[in-house]
Amino acid sequence: MQYIMMALAGISSLYFIYHAIIAIKGYTKKYEPIAPADATKRIAVVIPARNESRVIGNLVDSIKKQNYPQELFDIYVVPNNCTDDTAKVALKSGSKILNCTVPVHSKGEVLSFAFNKLLKGDVDYDGFVILDADNIVDGGFLQAINDALAAGYQAGQCFRDSKNPKDNWVTSCMSVFFWFMNCLFNQPRAMLGISVPFNGTGIVFGADFLRKNGYKTTSLTEDLEMTAQCALAGEKVAWIPSAITYDEQTRNVGDSIVQRRRWAAGMRQCLKYVPEMLKRGITRGDRVCIDVSVHFSGVVVQLIGTIPMVYTLIMIVIMYIRHDPNATVYLLFVLASMLLGFFVSGMAYALLVLLVSGKMRKSRHVPLLTMGLFLITWVPANLMGYLLKIPTWNEIPHESVVGIDQRDIQEKEDESEVAKTL
Repeated sequence: MQYIMMALAGISSLYFIYHAIIAIKGYTKKYEPIAPADATKRIAVVIPARNESRVIGNLVDSIKKQNYPQELFDIYVVPNNCTDDTAKVALKSGSKILNCTVPVHSKGEVLSFAFNKLLKGDVDYDGFVILDADNIVDGGFLQAINDALAAGYQAGQCFRDSKNPKDNWVTSCMSVFFWFMNCLFNQPRAMLGISVPFNGTGIVFGADFLRKNGYKTTSLTEDLEMTAQCALAGEKVAWIPSAITYDEQTRNVGDSIVQRRRWAAGMRQCLKYVPEMLKRGITRGDRVCIDVSVHFSGVVVQLIGTIPMVYTLIMIVIMYIRHDPNATVYLLFVLASMLLGFFVSGMAYALLVLLVSGKMRKSRHVPLLTMGLFLITWVPANLMGYLLKIPTWNEIPHESVVGIDQRDIQEKEDESEVAKTL
């Protein structure tokens, strides 16, 4: 049994070593940014929205303030299952409305409806970008997408930043996670010329890709499913770091676990793509398919890695039941060691991400102290996502009314804090 536990721990270690090698190797390469291009691409911004009246106006406002010709983009809000006045607020803010006329059980179904409608419409769009209703976007967002489309890319992932990293320890830790995805997951892959995975919002598709392949997803994580479909279609997903979207992070642990349970369940649904991707990766030497397959195994590997720890605790409890005089002390020692390990590893993880991403701010010391606890909360979220029934797609309330003007002010204040510290 001990050898089995060692083997499981080894599998978990190999997974993290693989990603560490990608990150280190990636940063040994010179990053070649997408070349600037004249603003010529006609872009449709598609925003699924379910009871988002509090935040949708700020997103539309930030899009309308783009440093991009107004005649070259349109904003489409797609209300679905709403019980508030999302459509009214969006329309008043200056967007167009696509009323969803089909039953909707997931975000993917909303997007499928929207793309089918727009591709058959009167306007000949060059590309589409998907945003969540709680986002706001940087002033150069659409220009960066134009550059990617002009460079020939038919799929792309934008830089997902955080709208509210300072609200509390949960939003701080979630922000660190997305900064990790940007700077230690996507950026190294871009440097190595590998396709990056889609990441929920700020997703770009060329019209030609959608006409050829369509948008057909059935899982709770349409972004991961489209990542697999792009890999199998041989379509490289470009990294567009200069197209920045600010995303609202959930404020309480309960909502955060619900959200991450949905991610885990969606990844579980997407495992059906792994056999075909591995076959293509092995027979054709397709490193993107292999990389995406490894990425999809992440939740499984994490759960495998918890088994040796649980086994150790069970054995100690058995010793205690058998009245071993040292068992209680040993149990407390092991528990303390595990908690310390989570605390130290969480601190190291957060520190590395903050340094590499350039997000080290004086006011952002919170994740250094709490990331270990946050990492522990991934375990129940992943367990529920993999062992329980696939959950339904439920909305998570968005309340941050920070607009792009306030966000710009906050960024300047952060820069001032750093300057004073230096």
